Amino acid sequence: MRKRVVIVLVALAIAGGIAALVFRPWESQLQYHKRKYLAARERIAQQPLWERTASQLSAATGLPFSPDAGRHRKTFERHQEELIRLGYLERREFTFTHGAGTRGFVALNRAAVSKSIPIARGRFAVMTGTVSNIVILTAPREDMPVWAELLRQADVPENGK
Repeated sequence: MRKRVVIVLVALAIAGGIAALVFRPWESQLQYHKRKYLAARERIAQQPLWERTASQLSAATGLPFSPDAGRHRKTFERHQEELIRLGYLERREFTFTHGAGTRGFVALNRAAVSKSIPIARGRFAVMTGTVSNIVILTAPREDMPVWAELLRQADVPENGK
């Protein structure tokens, strides 16, 4: 009798485990990549200075400065590319005619202060490529018009006219 009870309890536990796996809510590809993208971005932000420097040197030179230098950056970039492929993010290149591309970062701060872009989506925006007068912006597709306007406003002559 006890043997039957134990067998029934084990069978119910196994059936419950299988049911939990089968009926759990699955996240979409988009949700998966958004979650992984933000997690990688957070890990990059939490890296010690020496590790970030090694990662940047590895990216610039192609030489491995530490065993896992750039690992978080590669993960971040992989999920960013997938979000672009899925249509959530968009990448645009902006050329500044009145000065250096570093003014684009002023626009980034202006957006954060003005709260014209919801913070939840603002975490997805990334500006890179401030070489010369070019800024490469990767941001959610629905926010791109706001970013474009902010960057256009940042591209004014030194005297403000």
